[in-house]
Amino acid sequence: MAKLRHIAIAAEDPYATAEFYKQAFDFVEIRRTQPAGEGKSYGVFLSDGTLNMAILRFGWDQGHGLDFRGIHHFGVLVDDVDGTADKLEALGATCFARRPEGQQGFYETKFHGPDKVLFDITDHPWGGSAPLGAGEAAPKIEPKTAPKTASKTMRCNAFTRPWSLASAPNTNSIWPGWRAKCWDQERRPARSSCFRSG
Repeated sequence: MAKLRHIAIAAEDPYATAEFYKQAFDFVEIRRTQPAGEGKSYGVFLSDGTLNMAILRFGWDQGHGLDFRGIHHFGVLVDDVDGTADKLEALGATCFARRPEGQQGFYETKFHGPDKVLFDITDHPWGGSAPLGAGEAAPKIEPKTAPKTASKTMRCNAFTRPWSLASAPNTNSIWPGWRAKCWDQERRPARSSCFRSG
């Protein structure tokens, strides 16, 4: 049976965005890549032990445009890429990046599905994702970064400034028009109250 094992997010600053998700959900960083020139995607790969979450600055357009930000595509782990690809095409999906003949190891075969939703399939698990099969668990993942330290400011400002980096962008460049307020952070647990401004 096919299993959902990958989500990709298109981000303006993948490193800052990854820090947000690591701190918010204790996701573990699997690896990170650096900018390598025009046409190359780069970013950070996280895992919860079951799913791989890629937070990327895309270098090539897969249908959304290079300025798109948000959930970009999802990935499904399958037993048989060729058989699944044939089935998907028979159902009306359009394959736009097929595994080259003779390709061994990991490769994402990419599709446009209904409503032009992007997704990919592979028969090799994404880093940090669980393999196929009942009762199988993903390999234990050891964090590649130093343990995080929580602060009232970080908890309180989860939406206004989720990053610890002084150079991180402000919220209006990421979530236009949204702001967050906090309750009394000294006496109560920090809570965020989002409201639409303007």
